Amino acid sequence: MLRILPKALDVARSSGQDLQRLVTSIPIFTKIAQHLSQSAEAESSLVGDFTGPHALYVALWHAPPPAFVEQHSALMAVLCVAAAKLRISSMEDSHNNSHYAATLRSRQLTKPANVDYLGALSTACLSLSEYLSTLDKAANRFNHDIWVFLDYAVRHKAGIRRKGGQRNPPAASVLTDDIPDVDEDGVQAVQRVQLPDEQVIQTLCKTLASPAEFFAGREMVRVTTRGPRTAREDAVCSLKMGRRIAAQNQLLPTRWYGFTRNEAASFLESIHDLSRVDRKVEGVPTVELAAFLCVMFWLSSRPEPTCHFRLYASKSAKMDGNGYLPALGRSPHPNWIISPPRPIGYSKPPRRQFKAHDAETIIYLPVPPPAQEVMRRYLARLTDTGGARLMFRRNVSAYRRAMTTFFSPGQRTERTRFSPAMCSDYIFEKMMHSPGGDIATAMLALGRQNYLGAVPLHYTSVKVRNLQERYVEVSRGVISECEAEKVPCRGNATFEVLEGMGGDKRTGSRYCPHTETVSALVARLKRLISSGREELYCKENLFSLHNRMVVYTTLMIGFGTGYRSVVDPFLRNALIDRSTGFAAINDKNIQSGSHSRILWVPDMVLQQLDNYHRHLDAMARRILILNRQLHFAIRSSLEEAQYRAMLFILRRNMTEIPVHQRILEDLYEYRLDCSIPANSNRHYLRTLLLEDGCPVDVIDAFLGHWGHGQSPWGRFSALSPEHYKKSLQKHLLPILNQSGWEAVGGLGTEND
Repeated sequence: MLRILPKALDVARSSGQDLQRLVTSIPIFTKIAQHLSQSAEAESSLVGDFTGPHALYVALWHAPPPAFVEQHSALMAVLCVAAAKLRISSMEDSHNNSHYAATLRSRQLTKPANVDYLGALSTACLSLSEYLSTLDKAANRFNHDIWVFLDYAVRHKAGIRRKGGQRNPPAASVLTDDIPDVDEDGVQAVQRVQLPDEQVIQTLCKTLASPAEFFAGREMVRVTTRGPRTAREDAVCSLKMGRRIAAQNQLLPTRWYGFTRNEAASFLESIHDLSRVDRKVEGVPTVELAAFLCVMFWLSSRPEPTCHFRLYASKSAKMDGNGYLPALGRSPHPNWIISPPRPIGYSKPPRRQFKAHDAETIIYLPVPPPAQEVMRRYLARLTDTGGARLMFRRNVSAYRRAMTTFFSPGQRTERTRFSPAMCSDYIFEKMMHSPGGDIATAMLALGRQNYLGAVPLHYTSVKVRNLQERYVEVSRGVISECEAEKVPCRGNATFEVLEGMGGDKRTGSRYCPHTETVSALVARLKRLISSGREELYCKENLFSLHNRMVVYTTLMIGFGTGYRSVVDPFLRNALIDRSTGFAAINDKNIQSGSHSRILWVPDMVLQQLDNYHRHLDAMARRILILNRQLHFAIRSSLEEAQYRAMLFILRRNMTEIPVHQRILEDLYEYRLDCSIPANSNRHYLRTLLLEDGCPVDVIDAFLGHWGHGQSPWGRFSALSPEHYKKSLQKHLLPILNQSGWEAVGGLGTEND
């Protein structure tokens, strides 16, 4: 997408299009531009923003062979501008069919069998009318559908809109790269964005990293992509960049350069002493700087979020961010107020009221004793403590200057490696590597964002009590280690998890179903299949039994393997090693297969696959008299032909529909009285496996959650397939047995 964006802007200029309206008509342009304008410390990822139901977004995901990149980029740039022009002129809905056909042909052109047609297309950034003139409409079906869509975009013009009797002429053409900042209500502001040059885009593509990984990791690894270089130097630089970003994704730099035990003790002692001194550091009072560093250390907060840290006067105050709640009433100690990060898609209202755990938006964490003393001294200096107000009111640059001076070697008696990054990573690392913890639990407990944890966070639901106890345990361990070195805090302040602080609730994913819901769904499906085998006296009952068998098999594959809710989520026999139980799947619908993974399949799931094969064989024999075409369709499914769906629903008119997300959710809600998301199996498995103590590396490998450099079966991975299999046997099988899963037969059983 970053490669196509500059070409799309060139096409828009040559076509006389308004760039300002162009980028607002396709939201992905604005999202990329906003990301490029952020600092290198931005932790948000654009991976989720590239996907969506829009046909154009799907087409942009398909990468062509390397030899045909220029032709494909020019084609996609023209399609982007054409789609934007029709949307601006409010004619998009009338051309949905031609739009879909054109994007479908662009996807098909990336396949190896069709690259000859792709190679015949133009590589130049032409206007819409000029590109249209280069297409031979009658040459092939690809050119025909693309020509029809572009012809609509060229011939139709936007009408003049009238408002209040006044004529509103179209805006003048903007020839600068000004990318508007857009929200739900429209354009709010315009910010100038420097688009990446072609050399940066080529380096990004060669590193195989996402845009967020590339632009966030480039500054950390201190590798520049600009400057004159030969082709060999460019290739070497890209290779180094990819390796260093991979190392950054493995969090190795923070482990190498993190606080040692002695340095953490020295840091806490320095804060303790700083809070007792009455002077200023670069204009910031020492007690205020001590409180600022205290929040950064104990909550692993960056300087910018710490500036928005709030002071809440009571529990009844409106809490809309991280803050500090003093000891009030019966509470023997103060509490941190944590607003957990919201998972991907959290702000979108659910289409249905799913039977799943809700997500708490506020967490109370007890303040450790060393922090209690520092914060108490700072609060004694404040005059306005009512309501909910900012605790630190200075600009972040003022605190950065003060920290730079404080961390300088001349201000300390011991030569240690203090830095803001090391200060704000110590507790986060401890939480992440504590027993039963991972990056998602650390993010939820400390209210911190991290793009490496965006995907695990989406699938994880954690008890608030678990987070509170984990934070207390980690903090006590840090205090004990530091007391053995420096004794930074004396006294016996109260520090424990209290009742009535939301510990019985959960936070994180809103799509993790209750264990009772899953057990009830499994039991109901087994009863329906059992009763269906006994009532095969008409065609409708035969179809009902088949559909129930399909739903049960689909659910069992999903809950037994973590399969995503894609079309026809079936494990083909050709990709299963029966002797070891391992199978290869690709459930990301990406043509390159880069998201394929190896997983271990439980024996009960393999038995269910065999039962389903026998069911289809018996179904084909029974259906021969009713519908010969359907009979041969089922026979081809039994041969596991790639073009045939193995899991399909039969209608009364004897037509088949492959299983997909919308069908499953409709069946759950209207037929089974159990409204759960089609992808709830992945939320359910990650949550329960994590709670059961399954190693995080095994969970991520099982569910396919890894980034560049984190592949569990990569060259330098230490994960053993034998350890992976034994861990799943130990933790996954009890979860399946608890839910009541077992191999169930349909047609073709002994009693059939």
